[in-house]
Amino acid sequence: MRTKNTLKLNKQTPTALTVKTITLAEFLAIPSVHCQRRLDHRIAGLKKRLATLEAPHLIVHIGFYTCDVDGHKKGDLVVIDGNGRQFVWRTYPGEVELPTELFASVYELSSKEDAKRIYDMYDSQDAVEKTHEKITGLYKELGFEPFTTKNLLSGRIAKLLSYGCHGRSYTDGLPPGHFKDYVTILADFETELFAIDDIGFLRSSVYNANIGAALLMAAKKHQDNPAKLGLLATAMERLRDVDQGPSNRKNGTDGITKIIQEYQTKSIFVQGFGTNSVQMPLQLDFLLYCLEKYMKNEQVKQYARPGTGSGKGSRKNIYMSYFTQ
Repeated sequence: MRTKNTLKLNKQTPTALTVKTITLAEFLAIPSVHCQRRLDHRIAGLKKRLATLEAPHLIVHIGFYTCDVDGHKKGDLVVIDGNGRQFVWRTYPGEVELPTELFASVYELSSKEDAKRIYDMYDSQDAVEKTHEKITGLYKELGFEPFTTKNLLSGRIAKLLSYGCHGRSYTDGLPPGHFKDYVTILADFETELFAIDDIGFLRSSVYNANIGAALLMAAKKHQDNPAKLGLLATAMERLRDVDQGPSNRKNGTDGITKIIQEYQTKSIFVQGFGTNSVQMPLQLDFLLYCLEKYMKNEQVKQYARPGTGSGKGSRKNIYMSYFTQ
């Protein structure tokens, strides 16, 4: 039996809602909403939670397109909330308890934007979707293949992206870390992100958000220079393998060894690599300085922090103008 309800939601959100009972087979046949985040890194947890069927598992949210839109025809259905359950029930039917019927709340949609707004309301673990979950949803929207590096796969790269894009034309002069249109950043750095992922950074690697952002920036800056990209690929392999070169006071060391040493000893940044608005720009200066020295085949003898004045010996922060110099 159908019942019609009206919900008082955000002005921009469709308010017509039909609640009805559907069979599991009907639910499994409905495709996911276009902005659904990737599930790869959540499957084990989902299977554990769904092993025993509970009442909240029976409530799902579905979108119904009332007109033709890009990629959908009038009358098409999409799963807005319940995609994780749908995947597990379809893929691992013998490992979890299956429902026979579900209670589906069906929203009328006139655009993909409608679907995205309702998705943002419902499809999260705590009713407020976290940034990394939004980023994995954007992976799907942009057609990205699954990453293998853990932080890339899980979408936990917000700092890497928002600081790594600083100085790109679309950031409009915003301070570092303030541009957070992740779909724009992901589209801009797609090639570079997959290049980093191909290296296969392991748990023991010299790798974090700061280093990832520096590698992303260097790969983008030198995208048309095969020789430097080749050196950068070698640099990433050495960071992955924690491969240090010779080092002494007189001759210094290569830039990659310098990064590895700092990562391990914290001799310059005594609190280690951090991601706040003071630490990140300064530490990205250090990382980009070392990477550029390495790609020029120059030794790092002594790292001097960038100055704030214009006096003799003072230099500007490389990071702040990396894409414009």
